[in-house]
Amino acid sequence: MKKMKVILNNAFLILFALAVVSCGDTDTKEGDGTDIYSGMDSKTKTRMQQYYRIGKNLYLTHCSNCHQADGKGLGKLYPPLAKSDYLMKDPLRTACIIKNGIQGELEVNGVVYNQPMPAHDNLTNIEIAEIITYISNSWGNKSGLHDVNTIEKAVKDCPE
Repeated sequence: MKKMKVILNNAFLILFALAVVSCGDTDTKEGDGTDIYSGMDSKTKTRMQQYYRIGKNLYLTHCSNCHQADGKGLGKLYPPLAKSDYLMKDPLRTACIIKNGIQGELEVNGVVYNQPMPAHDNLTNIEIAEIITYISNSWGNKSGLHDVNTIEKAVKDCPE
């Protein structure tokens, strides 16, 4: 019986690994046809794919209600993340915003927004890293992998 559990666990892990590596994600191509993973070594590409896919699910759960599934924001209430100059200027600043929220005016793509964003202090650093990897590599954005160690440091250094 114990041997059967080990075999089933190993089979599950193999199937899971195959699913993660082989499943295509239509969001990996930008509008101009370039692959967001181009130029990455295989180890980085695999980590990026993992962060990206999990980040997409986390984004849809925690962020899309305001920023919308397509990242275009909601009118003048919630800023876009798609092709966002504010996001791409400093993606690590976004870690602090996700973790601690933000109040006051901010300008995104020439439009001023003044809707407070609540803190998502329930999210772990790895979840924040996955969300940032997803949003900073979707909808016309491209900035590569944002790993948990980098996000951990960014969150630790957030201004009070």
